[in-house]
Amino acid sequence: MKADKKAISALIATVLLIALVLAAFLTVSQFYRFIVGEKQKEASRQMAQLKCPENFNFLASACFNETAEEDAELHLSILNTKEMVSSGSLVALKGEGTSMLIPLPPFSDVESAESLVTVLLYPKTLKLQKIQLMPVLVLSELNARVICENFPDVEVKPC
Repeated sequence: MKADKKAISALIATVLLIALVLAAFLTVSQFYRFIVGEKQKEASRQMAQLKCPENFNFLASACFNETAEEDAELHLSILNTKEMVSSGSLVALKGEGTSMLIPLPPFSDVESAESLVTVLLYPKTLKLQKIQLMPVLVLSELNARVICENFPDVEVKPC
C-alpha cells in the first residue's frame, strides 16, 4: 500500500507543477502585452506629432447664419492644398460654455488648390463663437487614425 501512496503524491506534485508553470506563463504574457501596448500607444502619439503640420491654414472662410427657425447654418470653405493626406476632419464648434464635434468628409474628391464648400447645421442654442478644424490623419505604418488638435481656434462672424 505504501507504493500506491507515493504514486498518488507524485501525480499531485506533477499537476501542481504544471499549474504553477501555467500561472507563471499567463502572468508574464499579460505583463508583456501591457508593456508592448503602452509602447505602441506612445509611438503612435510621437508619430502623430511628427505628421500633424504646424501653422497649416486650410480654412478659406467661415461664417454663420442664425436666421433659420430651428438650426443655424455654418458656411465653411476649405482649401485643399494637398500638403497633407487627410481621411476627413472634425469641426469643433465652440459656443458660450458648450461645444460639439461635427465630422467632415475626406478632401480626396477636391482637386489641388480647389475649395470644398459645405454647410453644417447646428443648434442655435450653441451661440457659436469659434471653430477649430482638426484633420484626421491615417498612419498606415501603425494602422491608426490620429486627430490633429494643434490648430488654433478661429473666430466666426455672421454671414
